[in-house]
Amino acid sequence: MALISSVCAPAVSGIDWQLDKLRVIIPELQNAKAVCPKFSEEALSGAESILAVPKWRLLASDYNSAVFRIVGVLSEISEWKLNIRCLDQLANPEHLRRSERSERAFDRISAIQPENDFLMIPFQSGRHRRDISARKATEIMEEESRRSLGFHYEFGFGLFEVVIMLFLFPERLARREDLWIYCAGDEAAYNPGRFNHVPTVSFRDGGLRLSFQGNTGAHLDYGVATGFVPS
Repeated sequence: MALISSVCAPAVSGIDWQLDKLRVIIPELQNAKAVCPKFSEEALSGAESILAVPKWRLLASDYNSAVFRIVGVLSEISEWKLNIRCLDQLANPEHLRRSERSERAFDRISAIQPENDFLMIPFQSGRHRRDISARKATEIMEEESRRSLGFHYEFGFGLFEVVIMLFLFPERLARREDLWIYCAGDEAAYNPGRFNHVPTVSFRDGGLRLSFQGNTGAHLDYGVATGFVPS
């Protein structure tokens, strides 16, 4: 069974080093603005930590190009070899797109943090949503939002956010035994327009593998990384 420990304690300390690291490895972010807001205890209750996520529009004119850009950075800086089985599909909107739920979440966070180029997002890296499919995890999150009348809003991280997480917390996926990741914030398609897959990041053959898998598959080795709209 895959293992996982929290990437760090649920606190906002340490945000500055996240920003510094991202500005170094992604030159387009050197002048990006960020202010870390105060988070309620409720916003942090399900989180492992806070992740500083740059708005993808700082890197490209469309989401697919932004994903392609940061995956390229990952291949340059990772100490592990990178096996990308879906490289040609990443830049094509007929093969990769944001889920509606995640799109709504980022719109809400942007409205809460209007001055920020980096969005500060409480997150969990997979343990809380493990051993279930990406589709089932999304259904559970939608039901929990309905029960809370929208005040609790958890959403899947897409490949963009997961790669940012691995920039900042490479120890999260550094060996075969670590919990692999479903990127349920994206919808993927091997056949153009048939969005019944999600991107995944796993550790195989001594390195990181990026691929697409069906959104109804559930495996003990995988967890769904998610963020929470802060309140």
